[in-house]
Formats: sequence, structure tokens, C-alpha cells
Amino acid sequence: MESSRRVDILTAATKGELNGLKKLLAKCDDGRGLATTVRNVKDDNGVGVIHFAAIEGKLNVLKYLIEELGLDVNTKDEKRDSPLLHATLDGNINTIEYLLGKGADPKSSNFKGYTPLHAAAEKVIAANFGQFEGLLILLDHNANAGADPDGGSYGETPLIAAAEDGLTQIIKRLIQAGANPDITNNDGFTPIEIAALNGYSNVVEILFPVTFRIPGYIDWSVGGVIAHVQSDQAKEQRELKAKEKFHEAKLSGTDAFNKKDYYKAIFFYSKRYDKAEKAFLAGLELSPNSQELKDAYRLPPF
Repeated sequence: MESSRRVDILTAATKGELNGLKKLLAKCDDGRGLATTVRNVKDDNGVGVIHFAAIEGKLNVLKYLIEELGLDVNTKDEKRDSPLLHATLDGNINTIEYLLGKGADPKSSNFKGYTPLHAAAEKVIAANFGQFEGLLILLDHNANAGADPDGGSYGETPLIAAAEDGLTQIIKRLIQAGANPDITNNDGFTPIEIAALNGYSNVVEILFPVTFRIPGYIDWSVGGVIAHVQSDQAKEQRELKAKEKFHEAKLSGTDAFNKKDYYKAIFFYSKRYDKAEKAFLAGLELSPNSQELKDAYRLPPF
């Protein structure tokens, strides 16, 4: 397909110009059907027509693609982002509700492990109030579907993300939805410890009654948790653990890179960006035509 026609199709989907989209697809149909034609239209990053429609909240286009052409509501792009994840990231509430109603999987994750629920929690942290409603919709749907409210990315769950920023309303809703208050991040810290470390005593009070006692805490109380986490001894332990984690991440990044698992390498190397850049540039020198390396190198961290 000519690049100009591909751009025209994606633009029509983005703008919600359904009649124009239908005409363009009809012209590009090679006899295998409109559904096949539209599935093959993607931008340079592998994002398809259904994803652009979800990003921009164009329900008329989504209904045509899903209900008339029969496209899979859980179709993933090259980064394994689903239409629901795209809609959640952009805060399109009506689109989120529509996709869920058509069977979109709220547990589906991309290559980083992000689910729509996790994305919604992060968007709330970014102070997008409209996304708060999106989070509630996903939580309610997850409760009915049995989805995991702990679904996250490499140890960063919605509850941990909310504890980092002291989001009391979100934390309460996540706990009600069944989020595990004893889960730990990659550094081995629970939500209550993260909240105490960041000075959110109100969050510590919310999490304390539902958190199992953590070994090593002499005074297991709200005040005791805060005092322990902020002590000099705990600070020294965190510094030692951080050095260990950095070494582990470096080894894991090298191993992932050697196995050509470039997306995972990005995650581990992101703890030391200069080493990531050198590794990918060296890889491109050895394999200058590797599209996978090029895609991974230009991939944004979040």
C-alpha cells in the first residue's frame, strides 16, 4: 500500500471521518476483504487503525471496525498495547466503557506488563482528574470480571504507584477491589513502607490495619512504622539494597540484550541510561539493518 494512502486512512480514523475512511478502504481492498485491508494499515510504529480510533475516542470508527468488520477488540500493536490501554492512557471514558462492553480484556498487558488499570492509576498520579473516573470504571469492571488489581509493570503495581504519591482515595478503592497490601516492589518494599518513606502518615494509617506485620519491626504501630522507615539504620539498609539491585539490573540487562530481548533490556538498563545508550548504539553498529534494535532504541521509557 502506498504511504500516502496509509496516512490518509489513519488520518480519517483519527478524525472520525467514517465515510471517508470507508471510501479509502474500498479503494485499497485487493480482494481479500475490508477487514484484512484495515488490519494491514499501520504507522511506522506498528499502531493500527483501531488503536488510533481508540486514542482519539472516535466511537463511530470503533463501532464500524468492531461491529461491522469484526475486528478483534483486543488487537495489539507492535508494543502489545491494546485499544483499551490506549483509551485509558488518553482518558477517553466513553471509549473505555464501550470497549469493555464489547469484551475488551482489562487484564491484558503490554510488553512492560502494564494493564489498563495500572495505566489509569498512573494517569491519576499525573493529576488527570478525568482519569480518576476511568480508574473507577476499570475497578468496577475488574471486580465483575475477576481481574487482578495487582496487575502491574515489573513490580510496580497500581497500589504501589498510588502509595508513592499518597493518593488516599485510589488506595481505598484498590484495597476494596482486592489489591494485595503486602505486595512488594522490585526493591522489596511494601506499600505501607513506601508511604511512610514519603511522609504520607494518612496513607500509613489506611494501610496499617490490612498489612501483615513485617519482620524486623520492633514497634508495629503507625508511628513505629514511620519511625523505623525513617531511621538511619533503615536508610543504610536501603542504600546497600539499592547497590545490589543496580548490579542485578546491570547483569539482567546484559543478559536480555545478548538474548535479543531488547524491550526487557530497556527496562533493566534504564537504571543506568548511559550504559543503555552505549549498548544499543554498539548493537546498531554490528547490525545496522536491525529494525527491532532501531525500534527498541527509540522506544520511550514509559
